[in-house]
Parts: sequence; C-alpha cells; structure tokens
Amino acid sequence: MAAADSSPLHKCQRLLIRLSPLQTKLRYVFALCIICLAAGGCLRPARSRPGPQAGPTLELQPALPQLSRPVVWMIGPVRRPVLHWRQDLTLAEAILEAEYLFEPDPRTILIRRGSIVIPIDPARLLQGEDFALLPGDQVEIRP
Repeated sequence: MAAADSSPLHKCQRLLIRLSPLQTKLRYVFALCIICLAAGGCLRPARSRPGPQAGPTLELQPALPQLSRPVVWMIGPVRRPVLHWRQDLTLAEAILEAEYLFEPDPRTILIRRGSIVIPIDPARLLQGEDFALLPGDQVEIRP
C-alpha cells in the first residue's frame, strides 16, 4: 500500500483534499486567467510597425477623417464643418453653406490645398472676387 500512496496521482489527490473549496476555486480561476491572457496575446492582430524613417512628428493641422465622397473641410466657427464638393463650389458659397457663426467679418481665410497654403483677404470676397475650391481643400476661417 505504501507504493500506491507514493504515486503522483495519490499525492495530487491528497493535496486537493487539504485545500478548502474556496482555495480550489481560486486556483481554477487563476489558471483560467493565465490561459486567457496567453491566448489573447496570440489572437491579437499584428500591428504595423513604422519604418526606420518614421518618428514623432508635429502635426499642426487637425486630424480629419477620410470620407468616400469628395468633400471640403471648413475649419473655424461654422455650423457645418464638412461640405460635399461639387464642380462649381466657390469659397463664398462654401462659407454660406457652412453657416459662419460670427457677426464680424473674418480676419483671415486660409485655403490649404495639400502642402500649399493660400491666404485670402476677406475684403477681396466682399468686393466680389471669388475662388474655386477643389476636393479635399481645407478652408480655415479666423474671426
């Protein structure tokens, strides 16, 4: 009988008998947590790693989401910051459609077209001069 009591199976049974029911449950919960953590690390999709040239950059423009239709972004005190672009959309029409919120005329208007920044004097708009907008243009209105 001594040989049967020294087997690994009997040692485990004696250990489990000595544990209280709460301790046994905690061990199962702990083992389950370890398994879940290990599996979660394996199932997570791989993240793309930046290349060697990528690093922290200072972004001065607000981050704008990508949309399926061509749009013009209005940055500043407007009620509608995203306008659907159309072939004949001009700066004056965009300001009206975006519903500029301040009573005084804007101090400065900037059109950002890719890396190009085009400053517009608001007085030119009031004199009747207008500017065509392209898809993806960002119009910043500063009161």
